[in-house]
Amino acid sequence: MEKRPDFMVPEAGTVDALRADRREWGELVANSPRLTKLIEDHEPDYRPFASLLQDAGMGLYYPNPQFLPPEQIRPSLRFNREILAQAMTLPEWQNIREWSQDDLAASALGGVHLSPKLVDLIPPDAVRAARDAEAAEKAA
Repeated sequence: MEKRPDFMVPEAGTVDALRADRREWGELVANSPRLTKLIEDHEPDYRPFASLLQDAGMGLYYPNPQFLPPEQIRPSLRFNREILAQAMTLPEWQNIREWSQDDLAASALGGVHLSPKLVDLIPPDAVRAARDAEAAEKAA
């Protein structure tokens, strides 16, 4: 069996989501060259981008998305919570939710549409902090 890239393996992020929905998200990414390319383009600069995009998709998908408590969020993903909280206030977010809610594939398209905004919301210090936190997680 072919090994899937790390970003296609569903993992807990910052949005409280069912494991089945995260697994379905992983399948969407695995079968979507556009999602895969988007992640491949941004992960070298911001390693947790795949999780950020997945959480954006979950945030668009769920009727009332909730963030996990901070202690349940991996340190390398903590900035994603801040980025998403800001993204959720954007008019574009609200417009996309109108047609993407309760449809994970539509939510993925919404995440693609929002991705330039998500990238713009990544604070400069988040890149280094995420890399340092990920290195510490791997060392533990």
